[in-house]
Amino acid sequence: MIPTSPSEYAKLIEAVDREAFGVHMDVINMINSADRYFHPEEFIDACADILGGRIRSCHIKDVHLDSRYTIRLEECGPGDGEFPLRYYATRMNEIDPDMPVILEHLHTDEEYIRYMDYLKKELDGLY
Repeated sequence: MIPTSPSEYAKLIEAVDREAFGVHMDVINMINSADRYFHPEEFIDACADILGGRIRSCHIKDVHLDSRYTIRLEECGPGDGEFPLRYYATRMNEIDPDMPVILEHLHTDEEYIRYMDYLKKELDGLY
């Protein structure tokens, strides 16, 4: 997925050079290495520090490291992976308390209800 890093995103913003052009933060799409997977808070901080107020909305989902040989990172629903969702939501909330946070890539109404219930518990008191 492009952009692959907050620095790459910043270059894109600079190239587009439009005030209204902002970032839709899909941080899980950029968790593409062992370093980012095992140090997610540092990566979240880099995204927030580099892109800051240019972030206009974000996705909330999760990532799971498969146990088979070689690095296999799989996108999954919130709580089915190991990503620090509360930390991520806290940093996005610091940028904009009214930040739209979008739950996505689910297949049924029941999945949306289940994951939303999980997020309400996980993010209790944050919003």
